[in-house]
Amino acid sequence: MTRNYTVYVENIGKVYDEPNLEDAQDAYYAWVQISKSGRGRAAGESVTLCKPSGDIMAEHIGTLRVEAMLDEMPLVQALWWYMENVGADTSAWASTIFFHLRSRVSKESWT
Repeated sequence: MTRNYTVYVENIGKVYDEPNLEDAQDAYYAWVQISKSGRGRAAGESVTLCKPSGDIMAEHIGTLRVEAMLDEMPLVQALWWYMENVGADTSAWASTIFFHLRSRVSKESWT
């Protein structure tokens, strides 16, 4: 078992692997901001901070993972998942869910 905290970024891999918790948290939050920025290789990617035991300590679910999950879920299940896991407090997430769900519903059902 490792004694290091690790930060993983989807599509990149392990980006931090050291024993200092404060530095690991700083790295985690920095990569979350990069993911949220929408620019670069980490744009929209999920970021995970793991304890030395391997347990997840913090996780940012990126918009790319949400989009993939929503595409595979039935419409009602996708709405339920979104409200339970993301909530309606961020406009970026709200626009992501609206765009993907709107594209799955025919125009006739909106009238």
